[in-house]
Formats: sequence, C-alpha cells, structure tokens
Amino acid sequence: MVLAPLQTHHLSNIPRTPPNCLFEVDDFESDWLFRQPFDFIHARELEGCISNNAQFFTRALQSLAPGGYLEMQAVHSEFKSDDNTKDKAENALLWMKTMVEGSSKFGKPLNVAPEWKKQMEEAGFVDVEQKILKVSTIVVVEMFANG
Repeated sequence: MVLAPLQTHHLSNIPRTPPNCLFEVDDFESDWLFRQPFDFIHARELEGCISNNAQFFTRALQSLAPGGYLEMQAVHSEFKSDDNTKDKAENALLWMKTMVEGSSKFGKPLNVAPEWKKQMEEAGFVDVEQKILKVSTIVVVEMFANG
C-alpha cells in the first residue's frame, strides 16, 4: 500500500476512506507520538529495518492500550533443509551470507527474529508466544543453485 498524497479528483467513483479509518505515515525509529494507544500493532518483515530492537519493543508496549497485542512476523534469514539439499545451492547461501553481513555493517541486522521473544519479555510484554513454522523457499534455492 502506498500512503503518499494522491490527486484524487479523477477518482470520483471510488469510495473514500471510512470516517473511522486513519492512515499515518511515521518513522518507527523516531519518537512515537501517536494521539491514542493501539489495541493491535502488527509488524511484518522488520528484520534489517530496526537498529535498536529493545527500544522498538519498549515503544510498542508503551503505545498499546491495556490488553493490547503486538504481533511480529518474520522469515529468518538463514536457509535450512531437512535433507541438507540447501548445501547444493552455493549461490543462494553466498547471497544470504552477504545480505546478513551487509545488514549488520549497516547497523540493522537481518538475523534477529529468533531473539524477539526474549527481547519482548525484557521490554515488559507478558504471555509472549513464539511460533516457528517451516516455509518453503525451494523456488529461490533452485533459481540460485542453477547459477
């Protein structure tokens, strides 16, 4: 979704945003100055985007209404396989290794999702659940394996 200002005069037949819906563009690494707390904060694929996870989780907790939820979703930046076929995809492994090293040098590491549960608990979240699922990347691995 692009939240940039749009010229909508030519979109007269498209329904407008409902009155109870508000979009705000913000930098989550800056101070959080929202007018009211959130019931739900959803964040997806932010690894490689956050320079200070502890600060992010503290701000998220402070911005939640009592009983509110923070949901984080991420794909861990490491190829794995049950039968070691990933080892045949040398180009994919090199690509991922280079991405992880580069993001760390930039100060926003990619391989942090496994640490989020502990960091959320340290920030004060309670009843934190972590679900780890296998996700197929066979298309990506095959593409890189064939050079």
